[in-house]
Amino acid sequence: MFKGTKGVLVTDIDNRVLIPLREDTDITYYGLPNQDEVSKPIGSIRTEWFNACIDNLKTACDFDYAGKMIETLTLGLVAHNAGKELVYDARSGMVTNDPGLIVFWLRITVKVGF
Repeated sequence: MFKGTKGVLVTDIDNRVLIPLREDTDITYYGLPNQDEVSKPIGSIRTEWFNACIDNLKTACDFDYAGKMIETLTLGLVAHNAGKELVYDARSGMVTNDPGLIVFWLRITVKVGF
């Protein structure tokens, strides 16, 4: 889920829903991407990632994007568990508005035995 100034975008691999924040919000500018803007399927997602790991091939959802997506989703979970908004500095990997929130981050990201 991505929250912008005009609305919220809820998406997964195959679907997306754009929800305006206010009744007077104009989202008519938003349209689906053209077919030439969408990456062509390279195979199943597992096959794509496996091949990319062993042969340095491209995936439809590359590692850089996936890493940032996982970080964003985990930070959303941290904010939800803490019950408050957090400000995150991606360069340092730290929550800047409440250092105590790192407890929630560590509880999610550090698993004993891995």
